[in-house]
Order: sequence, then C-alpha cells, then structure tokens
Amino acid sequence: MQRAFLDLGAVPHAHPAPGLDGLVAEREATISEIAPALRAGYDCAAAMGTEHYEINAYEAAIRLADELGESEVASLLRMTLEQELDALSKLGEQADRLARTAVEQPVV
Repeated sequence: MQRAFLDLGAVPHAHPAPGLDGLVAEREATISEIAPALRAGYDCAAAMGTEHYEINAYEAAIRLADELGESEVASLLRMTLEQELDALSKLGEQADRLARTAVEQPVV
C-alpha cells in the first residue's frame, strides 16, 4: 500500500476510520447479548463486516486510480484487494463451520 502512495508522489498518513470504529463499537456493545456458544460465530461475522468495509475502500480507490490513468497504482491496489477477498473467503468458510457447529450443538 505504501508503494502506491509513493508512486503517486504522496506520503501516506494514518487517519481515523470512523466506519471501522463503528463496526468495532457495534460488536463490543452487543457481544454480551450473544450466547457464549455463539460468540465465535458472531466474532467471525464481525470480522467479515470489516473485510467488506475494506474491500469497498479498495474498489473505490481502484476506480479512482483507473480514471487517473495510474495503472501501476491500480495494479498494486488490485493485489491488495485480492488479499482482502481471500481473507473474506477464509472467514466465510470459518463462518460456515461455526454455523454448522451451532446447529449441531444447540444452545440451551
């Protein structure tokens, strides 16, 4: 990611991510309401939400890079997007496994 900024002649700076902070706050505010046996699945779903958020940001950045004619930057962003999509896929597999476990071992 840093290389994409450097290719654009910009210096990357950390900024707050209110959307991600909101997802974390939502999880923290509601986790106690979830039955302990279901919390792993809930946490997995929350992680999937953050991946979707990040994927959306990368897709928007790729569109902008494409429109600016910055093909090298767009390529770097696409590589990172692929990593995010892979992480989401793995989380989805984990969510499926956790859902099966929850169904097989009902909460009392």
